[in-house]
Amino acid sequence: MLSSDCLKPHLRLFLGLVISATGTQKLPRLIGKSLAKRLILFAERLTAEEAHNINLIDYVSKDHDDMYVLLDSLLAKLLKNGPVAVRAAKKAIDKGFEVDCETALTIENNCYNTVLHTQDRIEGIKAFIEKRAPNYQNK
Repeated sequence: MLSSDCLKPHLRLFLGLVISATGTQKLPRLIGKSLAKRLILFAERLTAEEAHNINLIDYVSKDHDDMYVLLDSLLAKLLKNGPVAVRAAKKAIDKGFEVDCETALTIENNCYNTVLHTQDRIEGIKAFIEKRAPNYQNK
């Protein structure tokens, strides 16, 4: 998420340095190799809207105040979900992204199995059947 006046270019190449912090590896996987090369090699500056249009970021806010309102809204949505399941899903996505599809599916299955017998899963199903909001306990 960025406010509409936020993105800066990669200055490292301008300074004669190589991009670090996984930028040369993760950026091409997010936006494609050709576009990543263009952004990195030419140290291009993007607006928040441009970054959104190439799926580099998910949300653009008008300004910093609006960004906090949007963050609060997203956090409220996230907190409605089962915390154990959220952690497992995040792990499955993050770890699965780094490996081949077959291994990723094994990771996903393992994450699913860690949630399968939790109190939160049982509470979520029970709340759904009873048509009420779940009361997750992070267990």
